[in-house]
Amino acid sequence: MNRTRVRYSDLNPRQQENYNSAKLSAILAAYGYFTMWLNDDYNGADMIALREGQEALLIKLKSRPFIGKKYRNKGLLIGLPVGD
Repeated sequence: MNRTRVRYSDLNPRQQENYNSAKLSAILAAYGYFTMWLNDDYNGADMIALREGQEALLIKLKSRPFIGKKYRNKGLLIGLPVGD
C-alpha cells in the first residue's frame, strides 16, 4: 500500500475537488455534520452537509477565492483551501 502523502499541486482538477471534499468533510464531522457528495450539482452545490435539527448546508467547492455570478444569491456556502 502506498502511504506517501500526495502534493496537492500534483493533482488534476478533479482529484483536487475530491481532496477538498474529503478534507472539508473531516472538518465538518468534528462539528457533528455528515456530508453527501452530489454527482450532479444541485442549485450550484457540490455537496450537502447535514446535522440533526439544523438546516442543510449547501456547499460549493472552489479551488481559489473567485465566485462566478451564477453562484450568487443561491444560499451557498463556499468551501476553499486556505494555506496548507
